[in-house]
Amino acid sequence: HAPARGATVEIRRATPADIEYISAHLRERDRAEIWASHRRRPEELPQVCSKVETWAWIVDNVPVVMFGCNQEGRVGVPWLLATDEINFHSVGFLRQARRICWDWLQQYGTLVNYVHADHEQCILWLISLGFAFPGSAMINGQKFLRFEKRWRYV
Repeated sequence: HAPARGATVEIRRATPADIEYISAHLRERDRAEIWASHRRRPEELPQVCSKVETWAWIVDNVPVVMFGCNQEGRVGVPWLLATDEINFHSVGFLRQARRICWDWLQQYGTLVNYVHADHEQCILWLISLGFAFPGSAMINGQKFLRFEKRWRYV
């Protein structure tokens, strides 16, 4: 779904209030993934996100998604956490996410991270953004899929 006609949509640097809101309303699948991967609870996210560049996707003044791309070595590590509200705006967010990923790809050359193997919605979203899944890893006893996208010089 795209945002309703007339909805105001913006991407901005996430404010502490945006991060607090999204953390408190995090979709269940994202809660499970941050616990499985980092052993963190949603209430710890404001402290973590305040230390990295965090962006928010806002619809009608309501924070829906927070995301970023951290640099590790020479690659970008994209991440995203969302509220259930994303289900009503997935098409609109996907359109903007394509541009954002393109910008990150130009900046870093390679984007790579891991997604929980059971997070089907996120995996489908990553596929639609053109990410490949070249392998998997066990993290804290849970299966995660490696996803990556590389700059192609044509």
